[in-house]
Amino acid sequence: MTYGQPNGPVEPGNQGSGTPYPNLAQYQPISPEGAPPRYFGWALAITIIGVVPFCSPISVVAGVVALVYSGQVRQKWISGDIQGALSASRKTKIWAIVATVVEALLVVSVIIYILVSSIQGTSS
Repeated sequence: MTYGQPNGPVEPGNQGSGTPYPNLAQYQPISPEGAPPRYFGWALAITIIGVVPFCSPISVVAGVVALVYSGQVRQKWISGDIQGALSASRKTKIWAIVATVVEALLVVSVIIYILVSSIQGTSS
């Protein structure tokens, strides 16, 4: 006993040919050249920097979100979703900027704390 159509699924409107998805041969994936920037290096670096020296949960989360969107850029571009790739690229950049600003503020606050502590320590 067999189930389904003997020649596989057939595209609607093309029931008579017996060729499964005949238009599939015409599909040409888009090459990765010319794709929007992924900002992968930036997202990875800021995530590692957020984890290693300062353990800043906000920048780590923002960095991970940036990494996720960075991974979507190429996937969407190759599959032909140009707007999706551009959107993912913009979101990657935004989240990488958020993580970078949080890290920069953290570094500046640590430097100020060290300076104030050393000044108060010498005045006592």
